[in-house]
Amino acid sequence: MSKLKASSTKVRKNRYITVSGTLSRYYSSKNRFGAFPGQKVRIIFRFRGKKTWYHVKWVKTNSKGRYTAKVRAYGDGYFAATFAGTSDTWAASTPNDRYVNTYAVPSPGGRSGPPPVMTVLSWRGDQ
Repeated sequence: MSKLKASSTKVRKNRYITVSGTLSRYYSSKNRFGAFPGQKVRIIFRFRGKKTWYHVKWVKTNSKGRYTAKVRAYGDGYFAATFAGTSDTWAASTPNDRYVNTYAVPSPGGRSGPPPVMTVLSWRGDQ
């Protein structure tokens, strides 16, 4: 598998990014590597500081062995891709984990958290 690429490594939390890569195999009859089309690749995600990987999405490789997936960035963490193998090929995974840094949009007034409480008078002006 080629290295995993991400469309953006800094993105707003819970927004979508695109991850992509290529799956190839060695063809002994041709004595070279080539595309591995029509194979299922699993996209996985791990939160920063944690050990557990979570399944995000299944994608299939195209005729050139390329795969692309639009996935949600749930928080700061790492994306990777794995291939389970077939009856005549080994399992493989990406040689890198692509780190994605997420951020939250600040609320009005430049503060983090809920907006401040404001005193509102009734329409008659009495208190």
